Amino acid sequence: MHLLSMFLHDWDEAKNRALLRRSFEALPSGGAVMISELLVNDERPGRRRPR
Repeated sequence: MHLLSMFLHDWDEAKNRALLRRSFEALPSGGAVMISELLVNDERPGRRRPR
């Protein structure tokens, strides 16, 4: 199993797809890719923006 945690937000969609594809292709038969990522709603009222 590959665990990809808290880094996909750093890359654009094309790079993410490439990283995920390489991870999947490196797995043995029956393996799994697990993704853990924090998603933030930028439109949420009261959200503090970095200065």
